[in-house]
Amino acid sequence: MAFDWRKVFYPVAGDLFAPHLHMKQLADTTGGIVPAVNQADRDAIYAAAVAAGVDPAANPVIVDRLDTGQLERNAGSVWTSFAPFDDTGWLPAGASSFAFSAGWSASAPVSGWQSLALRRVGHEVRLNGLVQKATAIVASDVILTVATEMRPTARTAAGSVGVIAAQIQPSGAVVATAAGAAATAQVIDLSWWL
Repeated sequence: MAFDWRKVFYPVAGDLFAPHLHMKQLADTTGGIVPAVNQADRDAIYAAAVAAGVDPAANPVIVDRLDTGQLERNAGSVWTSFAPFDDTGWLPAGASSFAFSAGWSASAPVSGWQSLALRRVGHEVRLNGLVQKATAIVASDVILTVATEMRPTARTAAGSVGVIAAQIQPSGAVVATAAGAAATAQVIDLSWWL
């Protein structure tokens, strides 16, 4: 017996099993996800697939990295990871989502808008809902700080806060970029990628 590039067994000419050519053809048509012990094994699997005549552009090589727990795909240029699309659901203020700065709070739901909440689906994070501040909003006010695991790697998002703008910074601070009225419900709608 021998292995093909996907680590599928097939009989070879010296085996007692006669239909070795048909079994090899069957192994070549199974496709699927190949287990890879580590990065070196992943790269060896890709090289073996190309050497066996596989065109990754037409039939991408997909491996299950046993050392990282990630699925990785190569369609002929680079390896990309499949991130699971886990969904946190909408999270209110708290340790795993965000903390309001002094003077800021969630506003009661109004006209179809919810109190401010944060949600991560895969690598996308969305902050949406109503907030208010007891005193007038000043440009550069830090409205809240997002939990570490929800922060962007660079300033990547700007959006609306009622009639004023806000942005999220790499530190996780969501900052008002324009002034606004006191004690008025303001809509925040920001999204960014991790």
